[in-house]
Amino acid sequence: MLAKLSWRIYTRPDCLLARVLLGNKLGKPDALVWLPTKDGVYSMKTGYYIGISMKEATQLQPAPQHPCNWNTDIWRGDFSPKLIVFLRKIVKGALPLGENLEKRSILSNSKCIHCGLRETATHMFLHCRFAASIWEMAPLLHVERITSATTFATALKESKKTLNLPPSGLISGPLFPWICWMIWTSRNQLIFENRVFSPLETLTKAICLSREWHEAQLKGNTQVLSTQKLNQGINARNNTGGVSVYTDASWKEGVNKAGLGWLFKDHLGHTILTKCRSETFVSSPLMAESLAMREAILQARQKGFSTLTVYSDAQTLVRVINDRKPLKEMFGIIHDILQLSLEFSVIFLFTFLVRTTQCRSLVKGVLSNSANPLSVIFFY
Repeated sequence: MLAKLSWRIYTRPDCLLARVLLGNKLGKPDALVWLPTKDGVYSMKTGYYIGISMKEATQLQPAPQHPCNWNTDIWRGDFSPKLIVFLRKIVKGALPLGENLEKRSILSNSKCIHCGLRETATHMFLHCRFAASIWEMAPLLHVERITSATTFATALKESKKTLNLPPSGLISGPLFPWICWMIWTSRNQLIFENRVFSPLETLTKAICLSREWHEAQLKGNTQVLSTQKLNQGINARNNTGGVSVYTDASWKEGVNKAGLGWLFKDHLGHTILTKCRSETFVSSPLMAESLAMREAILQARQKGFSTLTVYSDAQTLVRVINDRKPLKEMFGIIHDILQLSLEFSVIFLFTFLVRTTQCRSLVKGVLSNSANPLSVIFFY
């Protein structure tokens, strides 16, 4: 079968190493894959987390859930990488605050420099009189969610529910990490350089740093978009006189059936060929999209087209092919597509195309006229 994909598990049922039987058309040999990752490549990081998760699964009682979500609250935060590391150190207790210095028998700097109380993360960043003055002036809506938190991790999570007010000049992006960073910076400058910064100066600097970083990100994104538009213009000129193929697929959940369709157009936009077929043993919508693309390229080779541009609305598939990154689910299919791309002499592009109303109706028409009609689910 075109889309059959099977796994051979070694030694025991819970083994995470598998041999994927690719079932491709161009002779890609079988390969060992690491199941926990999308690309099937083993790494020490995934091995470590799998070991931890297996160890936790054997415990009688689940470990208490941490109030902070590492992925959404820290690692994917809309702030600079420096602040990501900074927040992680605070939550993990790795920042050299007075509380952590006491654990290492360093007692000379264990008190808060502003009020003389025991210096913990919660005290320094939330409840100290210096920090309380900053939060009172901060241009944030519902700032009480932060100041009423009993732990720093809770405050970090609650800060996502606050909104920036107009005086800050920030449309998006959290202000909480930048204020915490400047509280920490002001504390260090007072201890090591004897430089005193008022709460207002500290808050102003935090807002300025946040605005500078977000403006830099917007400027960088604008440059990337300009480069992409320039490349698209060059590709359009290079493809003059060539053939374009638009591929699409649909998938029926539960029975693992798919409908594949593709449409060829010349450089003037006239339709020169349409084709569709049904396929069984298809494991996912992404697999269906990849099968449709491969069949379209095979059709182009049979017709003798030398210049070809491929369009698909499956952004993940286009990214995997262009980046030459493996994906264990479609290991053999991707190999076939890349091998076939070498047989075209002029140009061969994989382009993500947002499906328009015209394209959607066109693809539905192609699939509905299939020799084997199939009740399908379309994904938009």
